[in-house]
Amino acid sequence: MIDLWNTVFSCDNMLTQLDSVVNLLDPEMAMQATRWNGTYSEWLMNVDTLRTFITARCNWMPNGYNNCYNLNGPYDITLNADPVGAGTVQLNTLLHTDLPWTGKYFGGMDNILQANANTPYQFVNWTSNAQVFNPNDSSAIARVNFTSNDSIVAHFSFATPVWEITSDVPSANVYPTIVSDLTTLDFSLPKVENVSIELYNITGQKNGNFS
Repeated sequence: MIDLWNTVFSCDNMLTQLDSVVNLLDPEMAMQATRWNGTYSEWLMNVDTLRTFITARCNWMPNGYNNCYNLNGPYDITLNADPVGAGTVQLNTLLHTDLPWTGKYFGGMDNILQANANTPYQFVNWTSNAQVFNPNDSSAIARVNFTSNDSIVAHFSFATPVWEITSDVPSANVYPTIVSDLTTLDFSLPKVENVSIELYNITGQKNGNFS
C-alpha cells in the first residue's frame, strides 16, 4: 500500500490520468453533448468537479493513513547514486534506475532500502541528512524509519580485486580505493617477479601505469 501511494494514489498521478482522459474525449464532447441534450460547458463543469474531488481526496488520504496505521508524514524522499550510473536503488518494492528520483513516503514504519552496484562498482555506504540506517550505513540492505524530508545517497566505489594470501598465489590490497592524492598498495609475491600497476579513475578510465 505504501508504494502504491507513489505509483497510483499520488495526486499528481491521478490528475495526470484525468487530464489524459479529458484530452482524449474533448474533441468529441461538443457533438456528444448536443446528441444527448447537454452542453459542452456543462461537461467542462463536471470535469472541474471531478478535479476538485480528486484534489480533496489527495489532501485527506495522508491523514487517513496516519490515523489508521499510526504513521507520520508523508515525506519527500530523494534517492540518488554516487557516482552517477554506478548503481541502482530499490525502496520497498520499487526499483529506481533513473536517479535522482523523488517520491513521498511515510514514517512510523520500516522502509527497506537496497543498493545494487553496476559492474565494475561495489557498494560502500549510505548517507542522508537525518536518517538512521539499520543495521548500519554500510549494509547494502538497510531499514529506515523516515522522520523528515530527506535526500538519501547510495555511494559506490570502483571495485578493486583482492586475492587471498596463500603460499603460492600473489596477494594484493589497496586502501583506500577512491583517493585524490595518496593510496596504499600492499602486495605479496611467492617469488621475485616484475610487477605492473595500472591506475584508473572513478569512471573506469586508465590514468597511468607503473612498473
